[in-house]
Amino acid sequence: RRMVSVRKKYPVLTYGSYSQIETEHEYLFSFVRQMEKEKLLILLNFSNHTVKFPIEDRLLYQPLIGNYGELGSSVLRPWESVILKSNI
Repeated sequence: RRMVSVRKKYPVLTYGSYSQIETEHEYLFSFVRQMEKEKLLILLNFSNHTVKFPIEDRLLYQPLIGNYGELGSSVLRPWESVILKSNI
């Protein structure tokens, strides 16, 4: 239900441009959805291991939603998915 609410509040998730982010982790899927001034970063860890964020400056983003509730440090926990909103 929370994800449906986020999707309705942020049309960029449906209608924004899509740019995949290449990472060195084979089980980390990350991409950006952008529309006009709105930019969201989506991170998905498809493994049983923790994975470090591929973000230069995490302070430029605020967490919107994730499957663990609160976002941890600069590491995605096993099977964690998170949507971050750009502050710029």
